[in-house]
Amino acid sequence: MELKNPDSIAVNFVDLALTHMLHEWQFESVLPEGGEAVLVATLQSVGFETVSGIVPGKLFGEYRDQGGSRTGEKYPLNKDFSFTAVKRDGKIHERATHWLDSMIRQAGHKQSNGMSKNGILVEVFVLLEQSKPLEPILLTVDGDFMQEYPRDKFFEHTRDDHTLSSCVGIHKYCGGFMDHKETTETNSVIICRSCLLRILLPSEIKTYGELREYSAQQISGHNSRIPKAKYVVHHDDPPCEERLVINGYCLACGIHPDTQSKKLWPYCPKCDVPLQDLRCPTCQQTYQLP
Repeated sequence: MELKNPDSIAVNFVDLALTHMLHEWQFESVLPEGGEAVLVATLQSVGFETVSGIVPGKLFGEYRDQGGSRTGEKYPLNKDFSFTAVKRDGKIHERATHWLDSMIRQAGHKQSNGMSKNGILVEVFVLLEQSKPLEPILLTVDGDFMQEYPRDKFFEHTRDDHTLSSCVGIHKYCGGFMDHKETTETNSVIICRSCLLRILLPSEIKTYGELREYSAQQISGHNSRIPKAKYVVHHDDPPCEERLVINGYCLACGIHPDTQSKKLWPYCPKCDVPLQDLRCPTCQQTYQLP
């Protein structure tokens, strides 16, 4: 299998991963030039959106007994790659660190087994795609999103063609578990255990994709009453996501980014702040995209 137009994320990650043999990475404490930006971009591309940096250091988890209590026995989360992922609030992102270690290990093992760089690139590209979580589903005009229910395995995620499960997902921001239940012969509901948000559905809705399509149709009927957001240009070169000034200059980096390094962010026209899932965090107004 040849990759005619390989994703730059995969290319950059493989280039970085192969700068050292696998057994050498555990002794490294400094990344190659540009390495942090590559790893942050890679992590963000597979759903670890809160990661903002990479720092050297080992990270350990604790084993638990069958009752869920900690045993005191520890195990390394990044056995082969001695760097940890850091969130925007400065806290360590354990799952992102563990995933990164797994990806470096897989690339390293394939290199040690004599696989060509192009072969490794193909394998990494597939793993990156498999690592991406389900795209959150917008359920209401008020900006209520449902996220994928947490998975234990890195490379197995819910997809649109999967059947709705009984514990169907997580209510984004609220954090409550969302249950899917049949209530009548013709209807089912999705209920958040925390805030009790209740979404009524026709019983014909069986998959995540059908839920996404149905919700979009319901929401589109309300869009005529929803004001439009405005777009503001930001620098899109992780870890920098600064708002650009009028002439397209990034004050944080001191450069004029090229077109590929720019991204439009939806903003509240009144408060001039970025929207969070189409809702203004200041005035709480819900918007639709321009």
